[in-house]
Amino acid sequence: MHGDSKQLFELDEATTAWWLLFDGTPLSALARDVSAAFEMPEDKALNVGRAAAAELHKCGILSMGQGDD
Repeated sequence: MHGDSKQLFELDEATTAWWLLFDGTPLSALARDVSAAFEMPEDKALNVGRAAAAELHKCGILSMGQGDD
């Protein structure tokens, strides 16, 4: 098994967590929760959150500017 597969799984799980947690709360606040839950650095959690927010925007669920710090 490739060494990065666990990390990729955790990132997929973290992205799912962002989708479930996102309710307009600033990403920086959610990053602390996701960081703690998935034992990943807060900056990495914030990057996952930004990617999830971008996906939500592409789907028309999130308007531009909503959810930014």
